[in-house]
Amino acid sequence: MILNIPTSLSEVSVDQWMALQATDDPIKHVSILCNVPEDVVRNIEAKSMDRVSVVLSDLDAPAKSKWPLVPKLTIGDALYAVLPNISELSVGEFADLETACQDVATDPRRFLSILYRRVVEDHKTLYRIAEYTGFEPVEPMGQVPVSAFYGLLDFFLTIGTTFTKASLQSLKEEQEASSLKSGAGMQSSIISPMARR
Repeated sequence: MILNIPTSLSEVSVDQWMALQATDDPIKHVSILCNVPEDVVRNIEAKSMDRVSVVLSDLDAPAKSKWPLVPKLTIGDALYAVLPNISELSVGEFADLETACQDVATDPRRFLSILYRRVVEDHKTLYRIAEYTGFEPVEPMGQVPVSAFYGLLDFFLTIGTTFTKASLQSLKEEQEASSLKSGAGMQSSIISPMARR
C-alpha cells in the first residue's frame, strides 16, 4: 500500500490537527496524518515514519516558521476570505473572537469561522464577504489547512500586539500632555510665603 504522507502543514487540515492533539499515540498520529487505518500503520516501513516525524515536529513547534496570511482559500466548492478590513470588526465579531480565542489551542474552528467567511463577490484583489450573523458554521473550517490557520493566527496576534503597543504609547502621551497642562511634575519657581521664614 502506498501511503500519502503530508510533506507540509498545507496538507494537514485543522480537523486532523485537532485529532492529533487528542492523542500521544504515534500509531494514531500516523493514521490521522496519512488517513489510513491503524493496522496499516503497524506494517509500514520505518523510513516512512521518519517522514511523518518531520511534519509532526512542525506541528509541535509552529513558531519556528513564518506563516504567511492566506487571504482567500477554497473549502469544498466555496471560496472563503479573511475580513477585508480588521479595523472594522463589529461588536459581535469582536466579542465572539474574544471568546473563540480562549479555545483556539484546542478547537480553532470558531476562531476561523469568524475571520474567514464565504465570499459573495470576488473581483481579483477586491472581494466582499458574507455579513456576520454569529451563527457561521464551524464544520467547513475543519478543512482549512493548518498552515493557513497558523498564518491567520500570526496575523491576528501581530495586529493585537501592534494595537496594544500603539494604545499604550498613546495613553502615555496623553498622560504626559495632561501633566504639562496641569503643571504637575514641573518645579515651582514660586516660593510660598511660609517657606521664606
